[in-house]
Amino acid sequence: MAKNNGEDKCGLKLLFWNIAGLKKKENLFWDYVKNFDFVELTETWILERDWNKLKDVLPKEFQWKLQGAKKEKRKCRAKGGIITGVKKDIKEIQEGTIEMEGMVEKKLTANKKRWIICTMYSRGMRNTKQEIQEKIEESEEDFLLSGGTLMPE
Repeated sequence: MAKNNGEDKCGLKLLFWNIAGLKKKENLFWDYVKNFDFVELTETWILERDWNKLKDVLPKEFQWKLQGAKKEKRKCRAKGGIITGVKKDIKEIQEGTIEMEGMVEKKLTANKKRWIICTMYSRGMRNTKQEIQEKIEESEEDFLLSGGTLMPE
């Protein structure tokens, strides 16, 4: 978490990245990722069945979670997929966390501030926009941040 002259800031270092495939990323990529407190990677193309192998190469400083990609046809590559990582020294609030296909919400507490971070990878921009608007109206957190990839229908 960021500090300025010994005083806590309310900010987190966040990374939102559409990476178009994760399997071939090298050490330099993961070294860069370690500079952040919260990491959101969309379009990972990682299927649920491949998750256990991949977890071994992810930075250990984070708590990682996968929303697996989907294959529309058997021989095609997977589409979508979201991986979120939260540094282990940041408290994740479990209650009220939402996860649906193409959207992952994390509630965090950092520097005595409450955050909602919504990660999206959506082909249905209109529906996603409506869901985000509802989240904003309901929110009691200090900060609400959304990022990801939204594509027209």
